[in-house]
Amino acid sequence: MKSTKYENCIYFSKTKIEMLYSQMGKSRAQKIEEMINSLSEDNMIGSLTDNKEYILETLEMKWGYYDYSQQQIIYLGYENNDLLLGLAGSKHNLIVEPKKGRTSSHSLTVAMLNWFYKNIKDGLPKPTKASLIRHITYESLDEYDIANAIYLATHQMSGETLRFHFLAKVLHRSHWEEGFRGSIFKDIVLATPLYISIDV
Repeated sequence: MKSTKYENCIYFSKTKIEMLYSQMGKSRAQKIEEMINSLSEDNMIGSLTDNKEYILETLEMKWGYYDYSQQQIIYLGYENNDLLLGLAGSKHNLIVEPKKGRTSSHSLTVAMLNWFYKNIKDGLPKPTKASLIRHITYESLDEYDIANAIYLATHQMSGETLRFHFLAKVLHRSHWEEGFRGSIFKDIVLATPLYISIDV
């Protein structure tokens, strides 16, 4: 891999990357490249369909904010054949913000915001007690609820579509043999990015 591949970086999780790769004095692109090499050597990285802990892919995705009124979570959505992918990360790590685009998971949105805080953190503000009281709490979310939240957010997302190159850690992966909620989607994946760059 060439470091120039990462020069169009729009999202960079310094916390997550330095947790895996802590050498100082390297450029952002060098850190990304060497971290990917290290994870690859440990057989932890694969494509979207490889069932690995980390996904390394280049895909055309819509992007925008999850729960637009707060704009704390950046969300990217991808659909193809029978597979659906959502990427969710902290706005704190954005280098370039989306010009437009929004999504939500309807009645599951606030519970998912709390679930994101629990599972992503990375600069996300701590949820207020009021948001926990008003809606379903994240502790009560089961595999179906999380899949449903990803399905709603990705399938109904508005926003600009760009080609992105990314590395992301998988948070949820589920298979629905009959198609989720009667749809064509049999595999639903949610991951949180370590970095995202625009592929040009």
